[in-house]
Amino acid sequence: TYSGVDIGVIADLPEVLGGELSYEAQATYNEETQVITGYGTVVEDLAGTNSSDYGMYTRWRANSSLNWNKGNLSVQLMNRYIHGYTDKVDDFWVLDATYTEIDAVLYTDVRVSYTTADYGTHTFGVNNLLDEEVPFVPSAFNANTDVENYDLLGPVMFYRFNYSF
Repeated sequence: TYSGVDIGVIADLPEVLGGELSYEAQATYNEETQVITGYGTVVEDLAGTNSSDYGMYTRWRANSSLNWNKGNLSVQLMNRYIHGYTDKVDDFWVLDATYTEIDAVLYTDVRVSYTTADYGTHTFGVNNLLDEEVPFVPSAFNANTDVENYDLLGPVMFYRFNYSF
């Protein structure tokens, strides 16, 4: 079971450089998480923790974006936040459980899109623009980090083409 709060904000901001400016944010606060195992055992108070048995349950996760649009051109600046947590290593490799505090991570992404009437939408962007370092997560099996939640490669540039017909 899960208890917590989801928060969302959408705001139209004043015009900038002749274009429309808007802000969006979504956040989730994890107050309490319980897991019922296959044997019927209830594992309580997983909020704010990570383990190889149950995965990551951070207290806070959030996404936000600042969007600017003018005609066919749009620019987005986005942030992805993963709150810090306590990592637990308790497996057959260790005699006693060990706990490590993992720091919060904030990723910043940017993308620019241009839409044409005949040739679709062209988007160029960079994920993890500021080269946020991947945290070391002792309980992680692969790559010494949580590959499902963190950007492993540093800044990644991309080009996307979208054409509708």
